[in-house]
Amino acid sequence: IPALGLTISERFLMGEWDRAQRKGTEGENLFRRSYLNQWPDPPIVDADLEWQVFPAEHWAACLDPRAEIVGECTFAIAVAEDRSWSAIVAAGYDEAGEAMVVDVVEYDRGTGWVVDRADELARRWGGRVAVVMGSPAATLIDDLERVLPHGVVEPVTAERYARFCGRTYDAVVDHRVRHVGQPALEVSVRGAEKRSVGDAWVLSQRRSSVDIGPLVAAVVAAGVHGVGEALDPSESVW
Repeated sequence: IPALGLTISERFLMGEWDRAQRKGTEGENLFRRSYLNQWPDPPIVDADLEWQVFPAEHWAACLDPRAEIVGECTFAIAVAEDRSWSAIVAAGYDEAGEAMVVDVVEYDRGTGWVVDRADELARRWGGRVAVVMGSPAATLIDDLERVLPHGVVEPVTAERYARFCGRTYDAVVDHRVRHVGQPALEVSVRGAEKRSVGDAWVLSQRRSSVDIGPLVAAVVAAGVHGVGEALDPSESVW
């Protein structure tokens, strides 16, 4: 845990572990994913999956096992089309302020845990919580706005989402994105496909061979946080 002894104390971590144990296996698995970057039931990276969106060599060049978000971050939520899995991903700049780091904070079955976890993350670390309007995750917006302070939830229009897809692609090709090689994100990147929207494109869950929630959330979080270029003030709900 890179933040141990800095922003996270041993006493706090021990308290989190005690709380996790009281919840049984589910709580322990949540602790392992949240603090130890361990995936008790990790998605399997199928070597036969073809790279349809991001070029494999450029995604590999963005790998940095020591990458860490420094300063403010943005969270984004994505839900699978059949609502079987949900993902929360954080995005923010690295210490040099040059590369956008994407980090899968939580990836778990169902949707019942998402609002409480997003509330916990936003209150602990600050930042916005972004959701694409019209996506499966959009059904959570009302509950998120009910529990989170005013202005924290940022609905993302389909038009902005398309721009975020293009900006993130450019940033990956230019090696201005960093990731630590988390299995959930690796699987979704490898199995992702896209569909055309006018002259642009977006990630397509329906065409993809795997759940691409972690990738969708990464793209949205990075886009809202400003990957590629600064967000035009007129596009923000702030």
